[in-house]
Amino acid sequence: MRTAYLIVTVVAALWVGFSAFSLLRRAPFVVEPLVTYGVPETWWTPLGLAKAAGSSVCWSAYSSRRSASPPPSA
Repeated sequence: MRTAYLIVTVVAALWVGFSAFSLLRRAPFVVEPLVTYGVPETWWTPLGLAKAAGSSVCWSAYSSRRSASPPPSA
């Protein structure tokens, strides 16, 4: 279960980090849906920063679990 937790955490951190990077770069494949949905452009940077913060939280969770001592054997 520990391996599954770590894999899901790393994948989520990478996914959200890529999303934040793409939004902050104003990548067309990210911007077009935002325009279509009517999201104001003034919200894009705060949204990208919030995504980047979420990615860093995932990485910190991964790092803390990785450095923690292994669970006792049953």
